Amino acid sequence: MPHTSQFSSLYQVLATLSALLIQTVVGINEGWPSVYGPVLLESFNITTSEEAWIVQAMNIGELLGCLVSLPAVDRFGRKISMLGASLPYLLAPTLLAYATSTPLFCLARLISGLAMGISNTTIFSYLGEISHPTIRGKLTMCLYILNLLGIVLINVLGSSLNIRNSSFSTVGIVIVFVLTFVWMPESPYFDVMKKNFDRARKSLVKLRGHPDVDEDLDQIKETVKIQTEHEGKFKDLFVVKSNRRALFVAFIVLSSKHLIVDGIIDAYGQTIFQILVPNVSPTLVIVVYYTLEIFTAFFASCLVDKLGRRPMILVALFASGLAILTVGIYLYLKLHTSTDLRYMNTVPATAIGESLQYFTVFSTPFLPLS
Repeated sequence: MPHTSQFSSLYQVLATLSALLIQTVVGINEGWPSVYGPVLLESFNITTSEEAWIVQAMNIGELLGCLVSLPAVDRFGRKISMLGASLPYLLAPTLLAYATSTPLFCLARLISGLAMGISNTTIFSYLGEISHPTIRGKLTMCLYILNLLGIVLINVLGSSLNIRNSSFSTVGIVIVFVLTFVWMPESPYFDVMKKNFDRARKSLVKLRGHPDVDEDLDQIKETVKIQTEHEGKFKDLFVVKSNRRALFVAFIVLSSKHLIVDGIIDAYGQTIFQILVPNVSPTLVIVVYYTLEIFTAFFASCLVDKLGRRPMILVALFASGLAILTVGIYLYLKLHTSTDLRYMNTVPATAIGESLQYFTVFSTPFLPLS
C-alpha cells in the first residue's frame, strides 16, 4: 500500500466505533439481570425459578437470532442486517420499561436475545470485511471491550435508575447507533458478491482513504470467487476432517468460557459479590472487576502474536480451573465445616476475578478475525 495507515484507517475506525455502539447494548442485556434480578424478586413478587427463566430467555432468543442471521447476512447484506437488528433492540427495552409480569419480562428478554443473535453473527463479518489486515485484530478487540463497557454501564445505571429509566437509556444508545451507522458503507465483499463493483469501489475508497484501491478490489474479487466455487454446506462441518477438528477446538474454547462462570458472573454478578464480599458495595466490585478485564483485553492483544494461540489457551484453562477450584474449596469450608474464615473473606472474589482475568488474557486472541 502506497499510503500511510494513519489517515487511510480513519473511516474504518469510525465505521467500527459506530457498529460497536450496538455491542454496548449487548453488554447491557447480558448484565441486566445482575442489577435488576433482585428488584424482580422484591418488587414484582417473582420467584427465583421465574427469574431463572427470565435470564435464560435471552439465550434462547440469541439462538433463534443466529438462525435468522445465517440467510439474512448474505441476502440483505451486513449493514442492512445490523440495522434490521435495531428494531428488536428498540422493542425489547420498551417492553422491559412497562413489563409487570414474568411472561412480559421473558418476552422482552427473548426479543433482546433475538437481536443479539443477529448482530453478534453479523458484526464479525462486517468488521473483518471493512478493515485492512494490518489493523483488523485491533479493531476486533474493540468488540470485546465495548461489550464489557456495556456491562459496567448497566451496573452503574442500575444503582441509581429504575428499570423504566434505564430501559429508555438503552433505547437512546440504539437510536444513536442507527443515526450514525446508516451513513457507513456496506461491506465491499458483499457488494462484490452481488456484482455491484461500482459500489464496492466507492466503499473501498472511503474505507482506505485514497482512490488507489484496484489491488484491494482485485483481491476481494478473487476471494469471493474462491468462496463461491467452494461453497460449503452444513454437513461439511462433520464430513470434512479439518472442519471437524476446527469445530472441536471451537467447542472446547467456548465451553471453557462458560465453565469458568463467565456468563454466571455477567447475569448474577451483584448477587454473587454481595455474598462473597458483604462489606463492599457490589456495584463497586463489578466496576473494578470489569475494568480489570478491559485492561487485560488490551494486554492480550499485545501477547497473541508473540506467544501464539495454542500455548496461551492451555495456560488459560489451567489457571482458570485452579482459580475456580479455590472458590469451590472456600465455599465448602464455609458452608459445611466450622473452619474460621474471617481472614479469608476476599479469597473467593479474588479467585473468581483471577479466573476471568486469566481467561480474558489468554482466550481473547481466539475471538473471530483476531
